[in-house]
Amino acid sequence: MERRVTVDLDAILAGLRALDERHRYHKIDYFEPYEKQEQFFALGVEKRERLLMAGNQLGKTYAGAAEVAFHLTGDYPWWWTGRRINHSVAGWAAGEATRFGRLARRLWDDVLARERLS
Repeated sequence: MERRVTVDLDAILAGLRALDERHRYHKIDYFEPYEKQEQFFALGVEKRERLLMAGNQLGKTYAGAAEVAFHLTGDYPWWWTGRRINHSVAGWAAGEATRFGRLARRLWDDVLARERLS
C-alpha cells in the first residue's frame, strides 16, 4: 500500500522565512566565540582592562561589540564565563573605524527589536 504525504509548501516557506529573519536580525543569539575570544571574555572577571590582538578578519570588532551588547542588555549566553553585570548600566562604545559603528548599530537594532517583541 502506497502512503501519501501532504506537504503544505506555503507553511514550510513561511517557516523558512521566519527562521531567516530571526537569523538576520538576531545575530547576537548565534554568536559562538573562538577559543581566544572566550579567553578574552573570561579575563573580564579579574581584569578591568583587556586587549584582544589578532589578525585581520578574525572577529575582534564583533567580539567587542557582542560583549558590549551582553553587558548593556544583561542577556548573557549560556557559555559566558566573563564578568556579569546585574544592574542597569550606561556606557559609551567608540571605535576608530566606521565599521565598528555600523556593527554596533546592527547589534543595537537587534536589542530594540527584542524589546518590541517583549
